Amino acid sequence: MSGFFHSEAFGLILKSITALAAFGFGAFGVGAETRKPDKTLNRNGWIALIGMGVVGVLAIITAGYDFSHEKAKSQLEANKDAQIQSLNQQLLVNGQRALYPLRGVTVDSILILNKSVDLVAQYVKRLDAAIAKDPECTRNDPFECAAMGSNGEVYKISETSALYPRAGTPLRAALDSLVLNIDLIKQKPGFDTAASTFSAVGRFAIRFGHGGNGERSIRYAVGNDHLAIIIEGYEVKDSVLLQSKVASLVDFMPGALATEADLDTDPFWHALAAMNFDIPSTARLYGPLRNAVSVDRVKLSFPYPKTISVGKPYTVRCVAPGETEETFLARLLPADPDTQQNDSGLGVPALTMADADQQHLCASLVSDNNQPIKGMMAQKPDPILAP
Repeated sequence: MSGFFHSEAFGLILKSITALAAFGFGAFGVGAETRKPDKTLNRNGWIALIGMGVVGVLAIITAGYDFSHEKAKSQLEANKDAQIQSLNQQLLVNGQRALYPLRGVTVDSILILNKSVDLVAQYVKRLDAAIAKDPECTRNDPFECAAMGSNGEVYKISETSALYPRAGTPLRAALDSLVLNIDLIKQKPGFDTAASTFSAVGRFAIRFGHGGNGERSIRYAVGNDHLAIIIEGYEVKDSVLLQSKVASLVDFMPGALATEADLDTDPFWHALAAMNFDIPSTARLYGPLRNAVSVDRVKLSFPYPKTISVGKPYTVRCVAPGETEETFLARLLPADPDTQQNDSGLGVPALTMADADQQHLCASLVSDNNQPIKGMMAQKPDPILAP
């Protein structure tokens, strides 16, 4: 019913009544005697006065109708504009989703294996002995000189080299069990409370030792405290990407990409069981090896001119309520893939993550009954190894 009072039909009726009232009372008043001899209003005068009042009220109502009608019309037009803008935005997002799929992404990564673990330390002694016989890489076999680092020559041991850990050994089982977890995080727009402004929308895990592709190698410098496991050109399978339930870059932009390295439990334990290791012996190897694994840098390259790189100084250490610390590499991402037109690399520049962003990001990565999570930025030591 309220819609009728804003309709043009109601406006026409109201204006017609106003016009007829003005005409009727005006015609009545023409030539009529409106005052008595004592100057007070007679019957005709009161009728004329009431007529002017009625016409005035109708005029005010008509003006109110015109204002209300125009306001409703403007609101309707604004709503239509908003709907058109929303539709255009949705079409743009759908177009970007089709232009920037995750499918076909390749990964280059450097994982660190600290030699404080006895198993790694024993392998390093073997490397040192072999390098001492040919430090200048005159033969380029079973290693080659890859680059010059801050601690001297960096040596590369390819997966086909005789120096690469042999299959059927615990260290090879550890290398084949390395896993890189990729977390895709969406930033919630306009969320200004103590709760997290980030929401994890997906995760997928890359297991480099399972049906792997690309190239794996070890890089090491004499006297260094770790091995670097280099993975180059690893193409992530569609079945792995399906784990994330995220199809496109725009599904987590604006937002962040975070990553951490780990030692996959099942393949490692199964491999050592096949080597006749008992449970206590496997457990003594697994714990220290898992603690010795970290990620130094990761680069995701897509089948279109866009990349996401994360490395130092993007280390975020998240401390859960139980004071358990987890270390991630995390990179904030812009509003959409087209933000940086002249640079294929996506990501907010280094060291721009605010304290609140760190805390909120950690809350989306590490949660324990919604208790507060601490977030800290920390720059890792400069590695001697070039990617």
